[in-house]
Amino acid sequence: MIKLGDLVNEAFGRTSIETPKGYDKAMAKMLDYIKKKAIDHYRNDFPRLYDMGAYEYPTLLKKGITFDKIVKVRPATPKKGGAVDFFVSRETGDIYKAASFSQPAKGARGSIFDPSSYKKYTPSGGWLYKRRY
Repeated sequence: MIKLGDLVNEAFGRTSIETPKGYDKAMAKMLDYIKKKAIDHYRNDFPRLYDMGAYEYPTLLKKGITFDKIVKVRPATPKKGGAVDFFVSRETGDIYKAASFSQPAKGARGSIFDPSSYKKYTPSGGWLYKRRY
């Protein structure tokens, strides 16, 4: 039986990319870590926002063909994404800063397989900038 999604992907020349072994486990580990870090940041530095539930944390909201989009969500609406936090390449597991809502910036900024690349996570996104010193 042919699925509609397969026909659409075939018509537009899209194919699903094989993810590396351990991709889903590494992605879940990274998302758990940065969610805890974001919640701790708001709890300690912005307690009023935290108490109101107005804080945001990153989560995987949309899996793409080549990139997974990690967006910021609020606890009250976890299925409704806000701003894009970063992108993750499904082919390599590399982390890319967001250039726009639908496109990653050039140059990998880390990897989900290397915990040291996301240990410096900040909710403001400063950890994704390239260092020039």
